[in-house]
Parts: sequence; structure tokens; C-alpha cells
Amino acid sequence: MLHVSKIHGPLAPPAVRPSAKPIAVLKRVMTWIERRRQRRELMGLLNLPDYMLKDIGLQRHQIAREMVKPFWRA
Repeated sequence: MLHVSKIHGPLAPPAVRPSAKPIAVLKRVMTWIERRRQRRELMGLLNLPDYMLKDIGLQRHQIAREMVKPFWRA
């Protein structure tokens, strides 16, 4: 079990209860992995010119803000 005791406050990942069902824990971990993958893919969008970002409805500051979110935040 992952034990994070040094990180406190709003940046701390949500605790995984030891009594949680293994399937629920696995789903949460899989969600975290998927969020991390998606945020890493956003780096590729930063290489696009501004007019292309505008075409898909994004701005650089939105991409940067999403990229710096911790994986446990939606």
C-alpha cells in the first residue's frame, strides 16, 4: 500500500482506504495513469502554432494550466 505521510494540504493525493475493495483501488490507479498520460500528450500541442490552437478552441495558457495539475486532480 502506498503511504504518503510527507505531503499534506491541498496538493496531497487522496488517501486510499485499506478497506477499499481491490477493484475500486485498481480503477482509481488506472484513472490516475490515464490522466498522467493525457497531460503528457498535451506537451505536443504546445508545438502547434497559435492559429491551429485557436482552430481547436485552445490557448497556450489553458494547456499549460492543465499540464501542471497533479495526476490525482480531475
